[in-house]
Amino acid sequence: MSDSGSLPPTGRPPEGPPPAGSPQPGDPRQGRPPQGGPTQGGPAQGGSAQGGAPKKGGPRKGLLVAGGALALAAVVAIAAVVVRGGGDEEKPAAKPPPPPSAQPEAAANAAPGSQNLSASDGLRKPVTYDDKISVRVSDIRYVRNKVDGPGQIQGRVLTIFTLAFTNGSAKPLDLNQVRVVARYGPKKTEARPTSYADLNDFYGTVPPGKDRKASYAFDIPPNGYKSVAIGVKFDAQHKVALFAGALRP
Repeated sequence: MSDSGSLPPTGRPPEGPPPAGSPQPGDPRQGRPPQGGPTQGGPAQGGSAQGGAPKKGGPRKGLLVAGGALALAAVVAIAAVVVRGGGDEEKPAAKPPPPPSAQPEAAANAAPGSQNLSASDGLRKPVTYDDKISVRVSDIRYVRNKVDGPGQIQGRVLTIFTLAFTNGSAKPLDLNQVRVVARYGPKKTEARPTSYADLNDFYGTVPPGKDRKASYAFDIPPNGYKSVAIGVKFDAQHKVALFAGALRP
């Protein structure tokens, strides 16, 4: 028989309050591992998943490399814009050659090797309009062509007519639309226009009180000289100036 100070039966915990620091029933700390310690089977706090220490400076080094690449790309882009901009600078336009009418009139009507032709009065008589603009055939020559090229046939006899406009009106005379047609023979065959030497068409305008000359070469066979006609048209307000007659060497 035991007294009041004897131990309880084996297997039963002693009755009384639990030790200090022990979780009470219902305490949320029950089943939680101690703070600061590793979880069961997991890595320690602050360590890597593989158990090694974290690499120092890894992410920061990648950011520096990426930033350097972006800066280099920006420099290359700016340099390309500067170079391209320099190539687009406007260059001074080349000075255009003078218009055909700007050369001396003697050169514009020169026909080396040509000889004069005699003409009947019908080819020499001027045509004068009501506004005092007049057109005339001032010179007629012929030459045997010695050059074979565009608009020219070697050995052909070319007939050259020099025409002259006199502007007796009070306004500038526009000669940019002058058209000259030559016909010959009984059938009034249209002669083929040709180029020879430095002969030039009419060009530009003639101031009031001034005149202008230009020469036109046509392929007219000598057997067609008995009947030759020249028609000159220079605008829509004036009728065609007609000159007709015969030629002889």
